[in-house]
Amino acid sequence: MLNILQELPQSILLGAERHALLSRIKDMGGIWFHGDPDHVLIDETGVTGWRALGDGPEIVAQPTLPNDKNSQFDIAQSAFVFRTALHCGLTLPNAVPSIRKFTAAIIFASPVEPARSLFALNTGASNDMIFLSEAEGEVFAQDRQGAIRVALPAAARSAAKQLVILSYENRKLSLWAGGKLAQHSGRPIGLDAPADLFIGCRSNKSGLSKTLGASWIFDVMFWPDRALLNGSDLTDHATLALLHRYHRWSQ
Repeated sequence: MLNILQELPQSILLGAERHALLSRIKDMGGIWFHGDPDHVLIDETGVTGWRALGDGPEIVAQPTLPNDKNSQFDIAQSAFVFRTALHCGLTLPNAVPSIRKFTAAIIFASPVEPARSLFALNTGASNDMIFLSEAEGEVFAQDRQGAIRVALPAAARSAAKQLVILSYENRKLSLWAGGKLAQHSGRPIGLDAPADLFIGCRSNKSGLSKTLGASWIFDVMFWPDRALLNGSDLTDHATLALLHRYHRWSQ
C-alpha cells in the first residue's frame, strides 16, 4: 500500500459542498430542511416533524392541521413523500414577521404527476400568500389574487432532482428553474403581516385537494431577509453559486 501524506483542498472533499452551503445559510440567518433521516422526528404515531440543520436553537416544521398522520419519509430517496389529493404538508408557524423580502430554494422530483404545491408563505388572518407550484406544464409562483405572477416551463417527468429558486422584494417576484430566470413586478396586497411557512401545501386548511400533488421533496432552504435572485450583492451571487454546486453534487 502506498500512502501519500498530503492535505487535500476542501473543495475536492466528498460533501464539501453541503458543509460550505450550510455555513453560508447559517451566517445569513437562513434555515435548511435537509432530507436526512436523523432530522426526521418520529414517535409511535408516525412522523411528527422535520428538524432543520444546525446546532443552534431547534427549528422544526410540523405536520399541518389537516395532515392526519399522512407524512411519509422515504429513507431510500432521503426525501419526504407527497401524494396526490392527500394533505401531507408541513408548516413552520410564524416564520417571518411580514412577507417583505425572502428567498426559498426547493430541491424536488415529480416523476409521475405534477408536484403542485411545493412551498408557500401564508399570512393567515390577512388572507394572502405567495406560493410556488408545479402544474399544467409550468413551474410558477404568485400571490393569492394573481396580482403578481411568474412562470417557467416545467421539466419533463423524471426522477432527477430539480432545483427551483424563488425570491421576493419590493413587489418584485423572481423565479429560477431549469437554467432560466423570470421576473415580474406587481402590487400584491395583504403581505405586511406575520406569515407561516408551508412545505408541500399552501395552508392549514383542509380541502383544496386539487392543489396537492405527488413529489419527493429533498431540501427546502429559506432565507427570511435576502432576495438572492433580485440582488447585485456579491454575497448573494456567491450564495447562489454554492447552491447550484450543491444541487449538482447531490444528484
